[in-house]
Amino acid sequence: MRSSVQGLEGKIAEHHATLYSVQERTQSMDDRTKLAQVADHEILESVCAGVDRMDHSVVQVRHLGQQIMDYLNAFSEKIQGSLRAILQSNLQTYQLMLQMQQNISPRPTNLLESNIRFEDALGEIKELPYEYFRHWEVEPQSMLQFEMRH
Repeated sequence: MRSSVQGLEGKIAEHHATLYSVQERTQSMDDRTKLAQVADHEILESVCAGVDRMDHSVVQVRHLGQQIMDYLNAFSEKIQGSLRAILQSNLQTYQLMLQMQQNISPRPTNLLESNIRFEDALGEIKELPYEYFRHWEVEPQSMLQFEMRH
């Protein structure tokens, strides 16, 4: 029996050594796992910080984009308002010009019977438009002198 006890003790010692070896490897793996977890945690924190910075940057770019769009919309509205004012001014100017054109009296003609006729000593006949004289108190002689010069 002694030999079987010694055989069992040997096997127990072998198993104990194997168990110790497994325990050391498990401990080593546990240590490496903890180191990996620490490293992973540091990497994860770095990634999270990067994501936070990226999120902040995206929000800033989005805010800047919104400001640009607001400015362009306001600028567009100002330009449209200016163009409307210019168009309205042009239309008013056009209306005034039409009214002025309609109010321009035609040039007096020398073919009307209402013209004033003068005959000089040489027998030349000069006609003065009545329209020139109907509202003015003008001496016909000054008009005749003007006509004879030309």
